[in-house]
Amino acid sequence: MKRKAENREPVKRAPLHDSVRRWTLLFLGTLATFALVLEFGFHLDERTTEALEILDIAIAVVFGLELTIDLALTGGRASRLRWFEYSLAALFALAVISLEWIVSEDAIEALLSTLHLPAVSQLYLILAQIFVLIGAGTHFLREHERMLTAPVRAELMFVGGFAALIALGTALLSLPRSMADGVASLGPVDALFTSTSAVCVTGLAVRDTGSEFSFLGQTILLVLIQVGGLGIITFVGFLVMTSGQSSIPQLVALRKLVNARSVADVGRQILAILLTAVVIEAIGAVALFFLVDRPMGGRLEHGFWALFHSISAFCNAGFALQSDSLTSMRSDWGVCSVIMGLIVIGGLGAPVVRNVVDVLWSRLPRRGPRIARARVRLGVQSRITLVLTGLLIVLGALLFGALESSGGVLAGQDLGSGTLMSLFQSTTTRTAGFNTVEIGDLKDATLIVMSGLMVVGASPVSTGGGIKTVAFGILLLTIRSMMTGKRAEIFGRQIPDRFVTAAISIFVVYVFSAIGICFLLSITDPDIGFVDRVVETVSALSTVGLSTGITSELSSAGKLILCVAMFAGRIGPLSLAMTVVRAHGHRATYDLPEEPLVLS
Repeated sequence: MKRKAENREPVKRAPLHDSVRRWTLLFLGTLATFALVLEFGFHLDERTTEALEILDIAIAVVFGLELTIDLALTGGRASRLRWFEYSLAALFALAVISLEWIVSEDAIEALLSTLHLPAVSQLYLILAQIFVLIGAGTHFLREHERMLTAPVRAELMFVGGFAALIALGTALLSLPRSMADGVASLGPVDALFTSTSAVCVTGLAVRDTGSEFSFLGQTILLVLIQVGGLGIITFVGFLVMTSGQSSIPQLVALRKLVNARSVADVGRQILAILLTAVVIEAIGAVALFFLVDRPMGGRLEHGFWALFHSISAFCNAGFALQSDSLTSMRSDWGVCSVIMGLIVIGGLGAPVVRNVVDVLWSRLPRRGPRIARARVRLGVQSRITLVLTGLLIVLGALLFGALESSGGVLAGQDLGSGTLMSLFQSTTTRTAGFNTVEIGDLKDATLIVMSGLMVVGASPVSTGGGIKTVAFGILLLTIRSMMTGKRAEIFGRQIPDRFVTAAISIFVVYVFSAIGICFLLSITDPDIGFVDRVVETVSALSTVGLSTGITSELSSAGKLILCVAMFAGRIGPLSLAMTVVRAHGHRATYDLPEEPLVLS
């Protein structure tokens, strides 16, 4: 035990070396970010561009030298603490060596043709820029680790992380080269709205994502969707857990932020979130790449299209690179099935996905001698989530088909297409925001049903919004309990009173928030119809992204109101209110006599 403890001791650096190293990396990271923003975000003359390219290479060299010096001063043990940076540097060096001495000239020419690059020197430059960008981003995330031990409540870190990401996204989307050639830059309000919609994985848009944003702008949106969907704290926690220097205060803060069952479960929870995202998104991207009949440009553009829609679907963002979302593919069972699968898995939540994987893994047949294994079972939360998810999808599809088959958008569709469109719209309505029909053409009754599905939303610790399926299930159990006189129970387990109180509070705060937002929109945008206003409000508050087509017509004040709604919906209206109230309040340490009241 003593030897093990000694092996886990953190690397000891001289205070001066550590301070100089930290401030040097901070300066280099800031300088690298500034240079890359200038180079890719603005239209510059040739001399300025060449100077910035030289600066990129110089920063990459300095980053590499810093890693080498740190490795030498710490006797090699720093590789365990900064394994990500060393792995990145090793990959960069391997790529350069391969291009210089291993890969054939014909293969290099083919690669340059695919990437639309004039010379191999441009490929070296891009590799250096990627190395600098990821290195700077990693350093900024490591600086963010310090917040986990600061005397700041976990809820404030969570809210602050999303707010900072929205601010960064707003600045990046305001860059001139974020928009396509000939398209005017986003104004401050539109940039803030788009950034908020991406970070909060909503999907409401004031500009056409496919035609008005450049490749840079679409890439910025994709990064915002990915980081916003998983949460910036997840990436910070990953670096903390893999550095070998995680402290108890950091683990306690992370447990709250990633909803782990215990401090010991933090690492497994973070790994489950990241692995689920990477594996499922990769599978989805490959499937979409081969399922779409008409390639979106060249192979590189087609690959980006597949990756964009896979991430957007898994993160329940609803952003698409087509002006009509997925309407042109509404009869394609393959594409729609992949998108629906990604939406459902992303909306189930990491704990449920992890539980399902554990159950399936425990039931797989094993070769060799039989070893006694504990039989893993689905937890109550997993059962509630899976049952309600399935029921809501089926019920929503039946109602959508019944309402729209006669004189609606499904009129004239064959049984197969109508069934697929109903299933897809029911699946995407609760969480994602993709559409295969024009939402503005739907009947009011259908829009009301869809609003109800949006209110329920996805599941806890997922990429979706709403009051969440588990809270909705507890509300139903509470109503049954009131009617039968029995306690709220399900699957042989009793629901604790504090969860009943929490579910009711979440629902009440959500309803009052929706009423308030709808009221404010009626003042700022009185020309919008009532049903359209309700759909837009619920869509923003549940971070869904479906719209009857009025988003771009909203006033600046209306867009700002929806920004607040999307932010509150991503954080959770009740969580946001508790963050604000608890910052200035104290927990009661006394009890008062109870008083019976007449309720009805």
